[in-house]
Amino acid sequence: MSTIQTNAIVDASGGNTATVNGISPLANTTRFARNLIINGDFKVAQRGTTFAAATSDTMVSDRWAPLIGGAAGGKIGFTRSTDAPEGFKYSTKLDVSTAMSSLASGDFYIFKYKGFERQDIEHLNFGTSDAKQLTLSFWVKSNKTGTMYAELQVPTSSATMELSRPYTINAANTWEKKTLTWIPNTAHTPNSAENGAGMYLYMWIASGSNQTGSPLATTWNNNSNRTTGITNYLDSTSNEIYFTGFQLEVGDTATDFEHRTHGDVLAACQRYYYQIGGASQGGDGFQYLAHGFADNSSRAIHLVPFPHDMRAAPTFVCSQTAGEFYWRAHIGNPTSPTATAIPTLATSTVRMARVDCNSSGFNTVGAGLFFEQKNSVNTFIAFSAEL
Repeated sequence: MSTIQTNAIVDASGGNTATVNGISPLANTTRFARNLIINGDFKVAQRGTTFAAATSDTMVSDRWAPLIGGAAGGKIGFTRSTDAPEGFKYSTKLDVSTAMSSLASGDFYIFKYKGFERQDIEHLNFGTSDAKQLTLSFWVKSNKTGTMYAELQVPTSSATMELSRPYTINAANTWEKKTLTWIPNTAHTPNSAENGAGMYLYMWIASGSNQTGSPLATTWNNNSNRTTGITNYLDSTSNEIYFTGFQLEVGDTATDFEHRTHGDVLAACQRYYYQIGGASQGGDGFQYLAHGFADNSSRAIHLVPFPHDMRAAPTFVCSQTAGEFYWRAHIGNPTSPTATAIPTLATSTVRMARVDCNSSGFNTVGAGLFFEQKNSVNTFIAFSAEL
């Protein structure tokens, strides 16, 4: 497999060294993961692996979603691909399905990492003289060469403050490793709760003139000089882009990608989203979803404990056909009542949720029930605490 590794685009004014948290660059620590990004190699895909014409904020992989402005919506499909550089199993493929040969001033398309919790980036010391340099490394492949941008954005009390870094896709259809370094953010403090978003990562795909002012900004600020000279990767349905191996770390030097176990990454992702059932979870269409009991003759209630504390009390998501849900119960209850309405969330905390669902009738109030898929592998219930 042909690959190219390119040199970093480095602003050395920050003065930080490559030492991470006072330890050697390749060491691991239970206090801070070396890689601040969760699921940067796209190994976890709770919601599925294919999303056609994804709309803004549709999660296309755990922790990743498009952010779209103006008329750029629905122009790209996403697929988890096994086309990946050596050392990786997966990448995410962005495939242009509807071309935009020209963009209006407010149009833009971004592949977005959904955010870093403030409490997980406090050691970066944003807004102080001790702020840290940050280095992003990742792999990219495209059939179209050109200039693209990665951006870090910090929400503050007055505005979002961002700083972009350009990189070039030099060779078509070739995996290239990119390394970009950000100067310390000494002036701007995140304005969020501890479990709120303290920073975002934006991978720009296309941008209208509102963000392409010149010259390119070189300090953390809120301005329009964010994507100067960016190539329009929406201009042809032949265009496709692959990404993998995202790593954001403290210092001015990129270290090798921090491969974590699937279980570790899944647990980190389930802090933000937890799904039971659905085609992405496998199974034969009769999978168990939750246990509960008949609260009255027409409603069952179910307690769903989460495998890990979620970021916040979650909202509820489920498949949208009532007939996809049913219960197994003891003989005479009846044995297989079918839902007459889609499930609803009665209450939730960071550790558990109560889900209610109606049926045409339960014969024994108080009887225990198993809530299940009804012969559809697509049936699911899920809980979202995304940033």
